[in-house]
Amino acid sequence: GHYQSECTKPLNRYNERWRTRGQRGVDYMKTNDGNPKPVRYVNEEPGLYTHCCVNGMELALLADTGAAVSIINKRRYESLGHRKPKLNAVVSQIISASSNKIETYGQAEFLISWVGVKRRHVFIVADIRPDGILGLDFFRQHKCDICITQCTLKMQGLKLPCYFAGSMGCHRITLAENIIVPAEREIITRGWMPNVG
Repeated sequence: GHYQSECTKPLNRYNERWRTRGQRGVDYMKTNDGNPKPVRYVNEEPGLYTHCCVNGMELALLADTGAAVSIINKRRYESLGHRKPKLNAVVSQIISASSNKIETYGQAEFLISWVGVKRRHVFIVADIRPDGILGLDFFRQHKCDICITQCTLKMQGLKLPCYFAGSMGCHRITLAENIIVPAEREIITRGWMPNVG
């Protein structure tokens, strides 16, 4: 098996899509009636994100005070190539908010940079959906505050820009087009959230 986004032979009828500019996680898919409909991916956790560079790679990190530790997505870590630091063993186990064990691969110190700001911090490399998570350990160590009303991170007198992403709450999901499912078969198809777009 593999992830659908990494499939080398996707179904032809789903190949006609394009990414919109400036909107992370939103694609438009042409349907049978020829009208494009937005497709939102569930893998973007709802929350406050900040764009920064981690060891020279631009990532969108979720600012999460509910996370005790800071984490980098394993696939993003692997894509750092020669810039990825050597991992050391992780002594503790990470449990998600839904009480599931998160697979970890090690921890290392990374250089995080925004315009005019550079900080070093230890991140755990693990299987998570976002590019990375800035946890409570980061906020305490670097004296960082989250300002929701201004959509910024305040770090030692500097304001770092953030943005909200992902859909909050429950939504009704419908199929984006009419399909026929043969008996005793399972399929993966695209859905559409009517109230979200």
